[in-house]
This record gives sequence, C-alpha cells and structure tokens, in this order.
Amino acid sequence: MTGETSTTVPGVPPEVEGRQVVAATWLGGGRNSAVYLITLEDGDRRALKRYFGKTMDGRSRMEVEFSALRFLWDNGFRNVPRPVMADSEGNQAVYGYIEGEAIGQDKLTAGRIDELVGFAARLKQISGADGGRELFPASEACFSLRAVMESVRRRYDALENIPVDSQPHDDLKKFLGGVFKPSFDEMEKWVTDNGGLAMDEELGVAYRTLSQSDFGFHNTVLGKEGQLVFVDFEYFGWDDPAKMICDFLLSPAMTLTEALKRRFLDGAMNVFGNDGNLPVRVRYYYPLFGLKWAMIMLNDFLPGRALRQAANGADAENIRRAQLRKAERMTGEITKNYANFYCGA
Repeated sequence: MTGETSTTVPGVPPEVEGRQVVAATWLGGGRNSAVYLITLEDGDRRALKRYFGKTMDGRSRMEVEFSALRFLWDNGFRNVPRPVMADSEGNQAVYGYIEGEAIGQDKLTAGRIDELVGFAARLKQISGADGGRELFPASEACFSLRAVMESVRRRYDALENIPVDSQPHDDLKKFLGGVFKPSFDEMEKWVTDNGGLAMDEELGVAYRTLSQSDFGFHNTVLGKEGQLVFVDFEYFGWDDPAKMICDFLLSPAMTLTEALKRRFLDGAMNVFGNDGNLPVRVRYYYPLFGLKWAMIMLNDFLPGRALRQAANGADAENIRRAQLRKAERMTGEITKNYANFYCGA
C-alpha cells in the first residue's frame, strides 16, 4: 500500500487545516489501528490514524486519544502528537506528523528512563488543571484490590468461554484450567492473607494520577532532536500509580535490564512519594498484574481478533500458539517469583 495517493485510500479527508490533501501513504499499523502519512498541497505533512473497534471497556479509542492529546496540548505538552481534527463518523483523527524512529534496545539508557519518569511526573503535576477532573478513568483502571482481581477474572472468563474448535483452543483450555487458575487462586490468597489491603477500599482521589496506561518505550518515538515523543493515548485517563508502575515493569514490549527497571521503580516511587501506601500496593498488585498480562497475551484467541487476522491474511493458528507459549512463560515466571518482588515495602 506504500505510495498510494489519497484518491485510492477510501475515507481520507479531502482537506486538512484548509489545505487539500494530495497524497496518503500507509505507514503501518497494529491490532488496534492503522496510520497513514498524508501530504498537503503545500508539502506539509500530517498523520492520519484509523481506529479498529473499542477498548476492552467499550470506549471509542479515537475519542479517548484525541481528547487526551487536546488536554495535554492545552497544558503545554509538546512531546506528544498535536491533535488536528477528529472524524467520529470515520473513526479516525489527524495529528501532527512526528519525524523520528522507534527506540531500539541499544538506546535504552538510564537517561531515557529518567525521561519516562519525568513524563509521569508532569502528568501528576497537571492532574489538578482545568478540565482534568472531567477526564474519564484510564482503560481498565483499578482503584481497589477487588478491581484488580476482577480485571484479571474478566479476561480469564472471556477466554474460558471461547468454544474449542481447534488444537490451539484445546491447548488454551488446558492452560487456563490446569496452570493459570491454580496460580491465580494461590496469589489471590497470598495477597489477601499478607497484603493488609482492604478488598473494597478505593484509592483516594488525591493519590490518583493521569496515566497513559500503556506506558513504556514501545509507545515512544525518538524525535529528530533526540528527545522522546510519547504516542498512543487510546487508554489515557485516571489511574492508580501502582498500576502504571506494575504495567511498565511487566510489559513484554521491551526487554529492560534489572538496573533500568530498578531506576524506573525508584524514580516513580519518588514522584508519587506523597502516597505512603504505594509500595505496599505495588508489591502485592505486581503478581496480579503479571497474570493479567498473561491473559492479555491471549487476546488473539478472542473471536473479533481472529476475524481481523483472517481478513489480513495472517496465520491465526501459529499466532495463537506463539502467544500461548508467551502466556505460559509469563505465568511460570510470576508464580515462581511473586513472593520475592521487592519495592521498598
């Protein structure tokens, strides 16, 4: 599709910021969106992002991301895409085009970790800005121990209820019932017996923060001037800093050394140091979110995802097998080490 003009890409807006769109080039995409580079009549460039479906909790990805970026730009953030125009009918939006490249493993340094921590700190600082309280909770936000556990159970139930119609599905069922469920039960008991966390006590508003939710280097671009630019705000909103910290440490999208993980953990703990209970929540939420990540890895078994894979010509069965192996590894690692995770608690 690279090199296609706007006339051969259906739905591209004819004008952006009062100028005609003369070309649209597919840049890439993932499971949830596709991105095009659009060129205007005067040579200026913008990014067009098209969204597929909704978030796990039923929200419009486009509306969440566009409103989040508008809020951030209104509050002085310039290391995020500039929101230009939203098209609800077409489920797409136009943003400023970012020149840069994905950050490679060889560029993951202590200084880059500090940039991430600094971004989290700025989000915390603007949490009281005008319009901030009008923003929704982040996708699958968790403000209590019960909410954390239910977020895992929802994903487990969705997978458990899929009919068995292939060998990968049969293997999935065996993993869920024979490996995952016993591990989850074990960790649930460990947390409730030892964590000192009330099941239904919600985190106070004063300790919540605005969060990108899917936070990490995989959602950054290394800008042409050498700075990190943060992208992908489809899950943005209010959340518990403990969830943001755990998700960053657990995300399979980037492989970080233990030293870099520790630097992030220490930096984040300092940013949110007014919350004296944060180390306890991080320690006991960490294995639960680890199991949730194992469930996320299995999204390719869900019916809607399978249909999209078929439409794109992907080998769905091999994808499912690979994701199941990843989920098995994640569950095994968490089950083996969950009681040893240390974050100052």
